Amino acid sequence: MAETESVETKKVNPSACYDAPKDVVNDMSLTRDEKIAILREWHYDATRLQESATENMTGGERDRLQSVSNALLELGISPAEESDHAQPSPPS
Repeated sequence: MAETESVETKKVNPSACYDAPKDVVNDMSLTRDEKIAILREWHYDATRLQESATENMTGGERDRLQSVSNALLELGISPAEESDHAQPSPPS
C-alpha cells in the first residue's frame, strides 16, 4: 500500500499508509529527508495521542510513540528534540 501513496499523503496520515514506523524507514521509494518528515508527523500525532490518553480521551488507537522514536533514532534524529518542537511556544 505504501508505494501507491504520494509523499504528501504519507505525511498527512502516516498510520493510514504504513503498518508500523519501521516500514517508513524501510521504504526504499523515499529519501532520508522524506522519511524524517513522515516520522516527525507521526511522532507529533503519537505525542498528542499519548497526552489524550492521560485524559481518557482516546478512541482506542495504539500508542506508537516508542516505535516512532526508535525509527527516528535509526535515521539519526533525536526523539527528544522532536518532543521539544511539538511544544507550543510560550506567549510573549
